[in-house]
Amino acid sequence: MPSKPILLTIKEAAHFLSVSKTTLRRWTNQGILKCYRIGNRAERRFAQSDLLEFIEGQGTSTDTVQPDSELPNSVDAHCSTYYRNAADQWTAIQPYLTNNLRSGGRTVYLYHSDYHRILCGLEREGVQPESLIESGNLAFLSTNDTYLRGGRFDKNRMIDFWAGTIDQARKDGIETLFLSCEMGWVNREIPGFESLSSYETELDQLITNSPSVTGICQFPLEKFSGETIFDSICLHNQTTQSNGQSVIHL
Repeated sequence: MPSKPILLTIKEAAHFLSVSKTTLRRWTNQGILKCYRIGNRAERRFAQSDLLEFIEGQGTSTDTVQPDSELPNSVDAHCSTYYRNAADQWTAIQPYLTNNLRSGGRTVYLYHSDYHRILCGLEREGVQPESLIESGNLAFLSTNDTYLRGGRFDKNRMIDFWAGTIDQARKDGIETLFLSCEMGWVNREIPGFESLSSYETELDQLITNSPSVTGICQFPLEKFSGETIFDSICLHNQTTQSNGQSVIHL
């Protein structure tokens, strides 16, 4: 009777190969590395024999595979996107959103406009948003109920909200958490607006201290003055391009 294969968790497999968990997710998504899915969450498990075979041959090694930074959803950071219309917005956010959901991660999306267009976009990509919402891996919340609750922006309330969201994901065993916010609500006339800059700094620290979390703030260019966009860009220190859209990483 053949012995059962030794199965490793994604954390154990990442340590075994001396790579990140994000890299393993990418390799399995691309079919480069075999994995098994178990349980209701379809969590990844790796046979030790498959990992040894992967190291030994077939023309691929951990030294020749692309680094994590070349894949959009591998950025464990606080980022911003800037877009001119709904099509551009979807182009910029889609890789992060769909890759995280397909890998079993959780997404919390704060919308300022009609989030149903995001649902339709996910369906076009073959992702089933209704089942993900039911399972708790996808949540849509209005900016009026979060950023602007009570008619004002409260920095401490929002930091507590995100800290609680991250903590709950850890308790639920979620490996990757994607946070995205539509920033069309930003207005200098809103009470509490003056604390937005310090809020972004504290949010960056929170996300940086949570290596499995990626956060993206989405800014519609047509709603802001050049001064506001400049202030936003100054909060970030590295700029790359994704599908022609500006993506700024902290």
